[in-house]
Amino acid sequence: MQSWNDIIQVAMMGTDKKSVDILQFPEGLKKQASVIAQHASLEREERFLQTAALVCQAKRAGFIPSIVEVAHPLQAPEEEQPYASQAAHSLLKQIMEEDELPLLLAWLQECQKAACIINPEWLPRLFEKGLQHRKLQPLLAACAGKRGQWICRYNEAWNYTHSAEPEEVWLHGGWEQRKDVFQELRKTDRVKAMDLLQKTWKEEDANTRFSLLELMEKTCAQDDLPFLESLEQDKSKKVKEKSLEIQQKIPESTPVAFYVAFMKKALKIHKETSMLGMLSKTTLRFQLPADQEKELVKMGIQKLSEDNSMSDEEYICYQLFQHLPPVRWKEITGLDAASFIQVLQKDEFGKKMIPALVLSIKRFRDLNWAQQFLQTSTTFYIDLIPFLEETQRDAYSLKYFEKFQDNIAAYALMYGKEWSLEFCEKLFKFTAGKPYQYPKSFYSEHIGLIPPGIAGHLAKFAPQEQYLGNLWKGISEHIYMLLKLKYQTKQSFNA
Repeated sequence: MQSWNDIIQVAMMGTDKKSVDILQFPEGLKKQASVIAQHASLEREERFLQTAALVCQAKRAGFIPSIVEVAHPLQAPEEEQPYASQAAHSLLKQIMEEDELPLLLAWLQECQKAACIINPEWLPRLFEKGLQHRKLQPLLAACAGKRGQWICRYNEAWNYTHSAEPEEVWLHGGWEQRKDVFQELRKTDRVKAMDLLQKTWKEEDANTRFSLLELMEKTCAQDDLPFLESLEQDKSKKVKEKSLEIQQKIPESTPVAFYVAFMKKALKIHKETSMLGMLSKTTLRFQLPADQEKELVKMGIQKLSEDNSMSDEEYICYQLFQHLPPVRWKEITGLDAASFIQVLQKDEFGKKMIPALVLSIKRFRDLNWAQQFLQTSTTFYIDLIPFLEETQRDAYSLKYFEKFQDNIAAYALMYGKEWSLEFCEKLFKFTAGKPYQYPKSFYSEHIGLIPPGIAGHLAKFAPQEQYLGNLWKGISEHIYMLLKLKYQTKQSFNA
């Protein structure tokens, strides 16, 4: 009611600064308000209060609402894909009741793989689930069908099921949305990803710029170098340091080229022969070239040792080993991988450099050097397990499991495929004895890695201690239920 808004404005500003405009009153109130306004015996404040009382009574008595044209909701379009089977939806109901996110994820993956869609009555509940767990959102968008797209027009919170243009999301979306767009574009269109990054780079604060560089680091490559090199002029120290750190991971970068040239001068391999010529010994000698300290620091190498067991010179060499792509050692030393590793293992100075070499194999994800190292080395380095082929990975994991149980168990969670039955048995024998460290939630989270064939062997992993055995009984029943639902889900979409 506009007349009441006018009354409020006059009350706030004062009658000496503003007066009520009765010409804007509804026709039914104009006549009465005019009588009050023309009453000469009343003070200005009294006229205002009487006018306010008049409008207030009219407001309390009610008024006829405005008529607004509202478009009727459009009808949902016809679906083009088949609905998932009734059996699949029955399993979906069980999975939702158990509240097992990994199984729900697996159900949606099977649904997408089968090119099916979800029954409409499940959409609101699943969309709400998608708000809690972002990893579900792409699968829900793929399995929602035409009805899912239609219903999202009437609930902005579920708008993640619509595919907005990457540029629109990048410019106007929240951080999580922008991060998802950037990571996806880095896989599908790196040029577009870099264009978007540079478009808003100067407007971002230092923390956001640092976070964006962290995202780049996961997929850094040679085409990122021009941009990374331009950040030498950035105002933020941590942004410049992160830029250099990323360049150190790109084999074609200026820092890596400097490390190679430096090591060609600094590292020498000497072959010493005994007096009778019967025995020979190969040794490493590392000597810092003159006037290179400033360049070393500029390229991210620290001059002073952080390790009491290493001299400053050894620590510098250790950092260089860590940042050198393994494939460049042939160029530096003239030795192939196996020969160079053997030299390191037999030399006291070289032994100190072996952990740094392992870090460089991991940093540059060099599968060939990882395999050569494990075949040649007399020491097992668990960090190299992810770089092995599946059969080699299982063989090494089983061979060294008793010595590195917790570490191998942790790496096993990164596997992309189901564990072998033999490895799973070894792992469960270990985890069953630690029910507080590996509770039901552990098996729920990693059910995708557990082979269905283990279901019939769960009882034999029970610890001898009675209280641990009782705990394992409950956990094994939970695992059995998970495996059953996992198996039935696959069957329901493959039938």
